[in-house]
Amino acid sequence: MSLLTAGLLCQSELIAQEWPYYGGDSGGNSCSALKQVNRYNVKDLTVAWTYHTGDFSDGKSALPIRSAFECTPLVVDGVMYLTTAFNRMVALEAETGKELWSFDPKLDKTRRYMLYNRGPTLWQRGNEKRIFAGTLDGRIFSVDAKEGKLIKSFGQDGFMDLRKGAGEKFPNQTYGVTSPPVVFEDLVITGSYVSDQQPYRPTGVVRAFDVVSGKLVWKFNTVPEPGEFGNDTWEEGSWRDRGGTNA
Repeated sequence: MSLLTAGLLCQSELIAQEWPYYGGDSGGNSCSALKQVNRYNVKDLTVAWTYHTGDFSDGKSALPIRSAFECTPLVVDGVMYLTTAFNRMVALEAETGKELWSFDPKLDKTRRYMLYNRGPTLWQRGNEKRIFAGTLDGRIFSVDAKEGKLIKSFGQDGFMDLRKGAGEKFPNQTYGVTSPPVVFEDLVITGSYVSDQQPYRPTGVVRAFDVVSGKLVWKFNTVPEPGEFGNDTWEEGSWRDRGGTNA
C-alpha cells in the first residue's frame, strides 16, 4: 500500500505510522502496530525514495576511521528526523524524502572517533517540539523541530558540554554520546561512550538535565563515590577516575 492512501486508515493505524521514540514507544517495544506489510507481501515492496546524507568516510582518504549509518530515525507528524555519522541532524518530508532542514553541530573531525550516531530524541509540550542529540565529542544540543534552529536558551547557546563533570582530567581520551538521550517528562537523560580498554578514563556518570535550560538536575555515578552505596567494595581508592563503566 502506498503512503498516498494513508487517509483511508483508521485513527489507531495513523498513530501507529509514527515512530516518536528510538525504540518505537517509551518502553522500547521496537515493534510497529501496522499490519499492512506481512510475510506474504513483503516481497512486493519497492523503494519509494532515497536520501543520501553525504556524510561518509571510507577510512582511507580524509578521515582515518570508517563511518557507519546506525541511526533509527524518528517519524512524527509526517516528518522524519535523523542523525548522520558526522552528527548532523536532518529533517525530511517522510512521504517524499525532501529535505526540510539540516543542522550541523560542527563535529571536530581532527579527533579519532567511531563515526556513527544512533539517532535523535524528541521532546514535546503542547505545540512545542524540540529535538535533542548527542555528539561524538561529548556534547548534547537542542534544536527547534520545525525549523532546525539551535535553541540558544538550552545550556550555553544551545549546547551542553558533557565533559564538564566527567572528562576534564582526560582531555585526550574518548568521551562522547552515540545513543539517543532519553526524555522523561521535562528531563533529558544521558549516559556516554567511553573506552573500556584501559582502567583510567573519563567517568561513565549518568546525568539528567532540564530540557528547557540544560541545568543539571541529578546524576548517578556508575562507580560509587565516597558516601554512596557500594563505594566500600572498591579497595584502596580504586574507584577514583575509574573508566569503562558507561551506560
